[in-house]
Amino acid sequence: MSPFYRLAPFIQEYIWNHHWDELRDVQVQAISEILDSPNHVLIAAGTASGKTEAAFFPMLTKLTQSPVNSFGILYIGPLKALINDQFERITDLLEEADFPIYAWHGDRSQSEKKRAAVRPKGVLQITPEALEGLLMNRSGDVVRMFAELQFVVIDELHAFMGTDRGLQLQCQLTRIDRMLDRSVRRVGLSATIHDYTAARRWLSAGTKLDCSLVESGEGARKLDLKMEHYILPVNDEDSAGLIKQQLFDDLYHQVWGRKCLIFTNSRGETEEAVCALRERAERRGEPDCFYAHHGSISAMLREEAENKLRETDKPAVAVATRTLELGIDLGGLDRVVQLGAPSTCSSFVQRLGRTGRRGTRAVMRFITTSKPEGESDFEDLPWELLQNIAIVQLYIEEHWVESFADKPCPYSVLFHQTLSLLMQAELSPKELARRIYAMPAFASVVQQDYLALLRHLLATDVIEKTETGTLIPGLLGERIAGNYRFLSVFADNSGFRVMYHQREIGEVDSVPDVQKTILLAGKRWLVTEIDTERKVIYVVPSKGPKKVLWNSGGIDIDDRIVQRMRQVLLEEKEYLYLTPGTKDILVEARKRAANMDLEAPYSILGDQQLLLHPWLGSRKMHTLLFLLNKALAEKLRIQFARFVGMRMGIFLYTELPAAEFWEHLVCALNSIAPEDIVPIAPSTPVDRYDSQVPEELRRKAYVYNCLDINGLKDVLFPSKKTLLQQ
Repeated sequence: MSPFYRLAPFIQEYIWNHHWDELRDVQVQAISEILDSPNHVLIAAGTASGKTEAAFFPMLTKLTQSPVNSFGILYIGPLKALINDQFERITDLLEEADFPIYAWHGDRSQSEKKRAAVRPKGVLQITPEALEGLLMNRSGDVVRMFAELQFVVIDELHAFMGTDRGLQLQCQLTRIDRMLDRSVRRVGLSATIHDYTAARRWLSAGTKLDCSLVESGEGARKLDLKMEHYILPVNDEDSAGLIKQQLFDDLYHQVWGRKCLIFTNSRGETEEAVCALRERAERRGEPDCFYAHHGSISAMLREEAENKLRETDKPAVAVATRTLELGIDLGGLDRVVQLGAPSTCSSFVQRLGRTGRRGTRAVMRFITTSKPEGESDFEDLPWELLQNIAIVQLYIEEHWVESFADKPCPYSVLFHQTLSLLMQAELSPKELARRIYAMPAFASVVQQDYLALLRHLLATDVIEKTETGTLIPGLLGERIAGNYRFLSVFADNSGFRVMYHQREIGEVDSVPDVQKTILLAGKRWLVTEIDTERKVIYVVPSKGPKKVLWNSGGIDIDDRIVQRMRQVLLEEKEYLYLTPGTKDILVEARKRAANMDLEAPYSILGDQQLLLHPWLGSRKMHTLLFLLNKALAEKLRIQFARFVGMRMGIFLYTELPAAEFWEHLVCALNSIAPEDIVPIAPSTPVDRYDSQVPEELRRKAYVYNCLDINGLKDVLFPSKKTLLQQ
């Protein structure tokens, strides 16, 4: 039978009404896999390829054929904005069906949630945080609401893999399966997964069901790319300022009169860009169509930006961080602009996918800068430009994106799920451990570490033991879990709220002085009052000098990207997407590189001065710097070591001759094991709930989660077996 005629009548009607000529390849495959097999299903296809319909058409058909008396589909999305967007999309699909749809998250009304809880049917859309609240506080309702649940849909699956939030979600899926005493089928959707084996393993973790793959067979996309690079003089602030002004002038001309997204890598860069574009519109007497969009801006202002982009008859430009990277439908965008370089190929693919939908050409512009310090040729290389070229070439040549890394010591999430389980029910230590170790997220946690955590929680009154020997939350545990912020496991970036009259503008990390001007939502605000007890800053519009009040996080670049950056310097290939001036900058960079031995792992800069450039990714470079400054400083007679060149190199002073230094480094690294480093590792909290974890476990987590000692050794000093394999 034709796949179309296998679908429920109301879906066939939907397809006819929307004038579809045919089903897409990914939709045809998904119909067969979901209707004909009992497996979990991973649907991997490009942005705007019809993944949502590929999942929902056969799932809803299945529910039509075999109606259930509870929610039939649980849709889990990483963002409330994405859930709201998909809510409208799926509501349109369900208009002629007897399937209600409910959205359940912090921005939805209690009345809507009550209706969903009283008469569960159809589709429930939820975030992991809201689902945590259900499991922890309303477990009885969960059993009734999901009694005959058939499918769990995980949208933007790649956004969860390799993160604490993903570990939390895996725990939640296991808890639901345990409560229902069966494995619910899972359907994962993603546009940026390269390692299908790892993704299928992640999706089916904790169950005995296989995971089928539905992969799009559609052809390559048409691309229109262009890169522009600006060199900012270091010792001439006036010239650097003029060049920066030219950069924003060019950016303004790139986006004016169009529907565009501009991506940056930080909230501060987002604010600076929006402010600069608005000032240019004001000087020209042109309408202000520019909006800021990042996690510290109020939900109301973010929604305003999204709605402006959806309007088809007016130009609109949003400058955003990763908040608009995921699959919110913003309609037809004319182009995407990247300021700086994305840290991952995955981010690049997501951002590129925001334009060029429905078969049109994807248009993306890149603008990068460099500030030559003049200390060495290596440091003066145009690193952002090299990174952008490497990422684009990896996509064009290999369609490569990063794989996710497992977290061997997820103690922060372990604490969170332990307390969540005890808030849900009073448990014996044996039953608590059984439920914890049933969760695949904690498969690598040794029993003595979990015992150490439980002893610490008992000693600190986070949990307590009853007279019958069962465990319950203690006074501190109830206070922690009673706060709504406990529902999340990712970093809590909440700071001071910024208010103008009764309207919330957003939040900032640090507290400014009164009568100082800050930058938020692309506008300047004068601080008039600060309420430290309520953590509120009151402001009025201002014209004064601006100040950004956020801390910038680090970036994590994969080994493969760094190695491709070196190849860009070594090869003679021309890249057609570079502007003429940028081509000249790359030619000059290659000339500098020719004067360096990029094949060697280090260069001699002077007496006792070395520059290490092993061309490794962020995690291995961080590991190497940590070892040089901590574990090996005395043995290698290192005075100090620090990152240079966008953390691509390490500059150090050593009392040893260069050749002797490297020989000693090889011997020292080969003799180091991760467990040797634990006693000297920092115990500073890294993840959300590390402060609740005993110090010895925090040190261990740092070594195994943040460092990569074995990986560093394998890359720098490959074994004979590895060399033979190569």
